[in-house]
Amino acid sequence: MHSNTRFAFLNPHGLRLRRSSSGAVEALVGETVHSEVTARRLFPFSNPHRFLRILARDGKEIGVVNDPEALDQNSRHLLLEQVEKSHKVPAIHKINGIKHSEGMDEWDVQTDQGRKTILVKGGRDSVRVVGQRAIVTDVDNTRYEIPDRNALDGRSRSLIDQFV
Repeated sequence: MHSNTRFAFLNPHGLRLRRSSSGAVEALVGETVHSEVTARRLFPFSNPHRFLRILARDGKEIGVVNDPEALDQNSRHLLLEQVEKSHKVPAIHKINGIKHSEGMDEWDVQTDQGRKTILVKGGRDSVRVVGQRAIVTDVDNTRYEIPDRNALDGRSRSLIDQFV
């Protein structure tokens, strides 16, 4: 393990992930076996395919994988599977409307999980845009993703563009 001031980076050659007999994912770091690990992105918005944090069952960090491509195929597959489980973000495909009131906006949206009404704090702070991707955070800190603003219909694009 290499350490810098913030994160413990794992050597990809000394890390292996495998599925246990119970179906849980285990991480072998050197000679140490960590059972029932999960994984999360450190920078889910700006760098979603690098810097993946492996966490022990108790939530403590085991370490960070700088580049999952450096892992063996099976370990990479299990790591990315764990990341996706922990980061399932509903995707917004259409914005039916946004009702503005003092300090709060009510969004009527169509997501990959069905139609939803979400409450968003008014203003631009609840919508983060990088390129054509946008993340909308509601009052409960639930995130919703618009993967590609250009893929939205014209009305939806004009509604989201109010926040850009």
